[in-house]
Amino acid sequence: TVWSVAFEKFPLKDDEDPDRDRSNPRLVSVSDDTTLIVWQYKDSIAEEEEGKKSWQSACTLTGYHTRPVYSVDWSSTNYIASAGGDDGICIFEETSRSISDGTCVWQRVFNAEKAHLSDVNCVKWNPDQEHYSNILLSAGDDGFVKIWKWVP
Repeated sequence: TVWSVAFEKFPLKDDEDPDRDRSNPRLVSVSDDTTLIVWQYKDSIAEEEEGKKSWQSACTLTGYHTRPVYSVDWSSTNYIASAGGDDGICIFEETSRSISDGTCVWQRVFNAEKAHLSDVNCVKWNPDQEHYSNILLSAGDDGFVKIWKWVP
């Protein structure tokens, strides 16, 4: 079961990062097999699909959650936050990316093993890109909504 998906968000135009490619958008999905998968929309690799684009897996992140991953969000500052049934929240940072083939490598830069008293159902980055883009919200089965300030 896929529980959540989120598109890559981009910074405001005047803060644009030249290493991020708007022409080949990406998204991330999470599921009950405990994985996060980053997908890229790019030219199809199938011969019969030549000239068409399709969503292709760019990388799979495994071993970071021990139970199903229920929620994911991608920040405008290029961090991915995930949350799941293991009561935890992880934040990932991209360490390398190949524009030519779309492959990428992410590393976990934050791990809150017991972010809530029970399952964490949702994480969301603040969409305000000018002020507070480093604020992350989480909601859990414990009935709490928590506000996290991410300082890389």
